[in-house]
Amino acid sequence: MSLPQMTAAQPASRRSESASRPPSTVNNVCRTAAAVLITIPAGIVLFVVQRHLVQGLTADATKG
Repeated sequence: MSLPQMTAAQPASRRSESASRPPSTVNNVCRTAAAVLITIPAGIVLFVVQRHLVQGLTADATKG
């Protein structure tokens, strides 16, 4: 039985893929996810209330 060979440590610039990405990329991903999560409930509410909004906007739109 032989012992595994030791390899040299990786340089600091190649530790992991996430460490090599600029911080702005990570922030943009988080901002995009937050924007989608906020937009979905707002869209659902507007879809449900759409009929009442249209009735209210057109109630005073008659001539006379």
